[in-house]
Amino acid sequence: MSADARAPGQRPDVAKSPGYFEATRSDDALELIHANPLAFTLAYIIAARANWRDGFNRHNLKFGEAFLGDYKTCGMSERNYRTAKAQLAEWNFATFTPTNKGTIARLTDTRLFKINPPKGDGQNADARRTPDEPPTTNLNLKAVKRESHKAFSTKASKLTVRQKELADRIEAALGVEWTNDAGKWIRRIKTEPGKCERVIAEVESAATEKRIRKTHAAFAEDTWKRFAP
Repeated sequence: MSADARAPGQRPDVAKSPGYFEATRSDDALELIHANPLAFTLAYIIAARANWRDGFNRHNLKFGEAFLGDYKTCGMSERNYRTAKAQLAEWNFATFTPTNKGTIARLTDTRLFKINPPKGDGQNADARRTPDEPPTTNLNLKAVKRESHKAFSTKASKLTVRQKELADRIEAALGVEWTNDAGKWIRRIKTEPGKCERVIAEVESAATEKRIRKTHAAFAEDTWKRFAP
């Protein structure tokens, strides 16, 4: 249909985004709704606005980061917005980084929502690597794929859904170092999942804030030793 033939008031055709995110059926989500529905709403806004693809974005967001702007863009009063932010941060659902243009937020885990990258995004895998990860080369591509597949198979067959989600987060944070540390973290996930969740949240936050001086694996191990059970 041409622009002239379009019905009055009809919006022009636009390319629909293939991106989506998943809502998690969890007790934590229900508890958050009971504690403060607006905090849950803010978490939804973070998930809905989170950068889920490679390529240019005007706010220079990394994967999983969302630009909030100010409280008005979230449909809340300033007081409600500040309270929701404080609670999400206090209860370790999200992190918030202030900028001169607004706030950049990121969900710390998948207890509420899970951000999904585009399907078939393998060609852009290097773009989302952490700063300490070397890019995959043609020389080691087959070896990396073989090792990653082995680790994934181990998780899929021996962990619950929630445990596997936690293992996926740790694997994403450790990058290529996951291959050597997978067995250790799998055991920890099975025996101390709560501590693992707090550790990976700290690693993700530190990576976002560029506080990691050595490797992500070393930072994760040091955090594990510092955190109480």
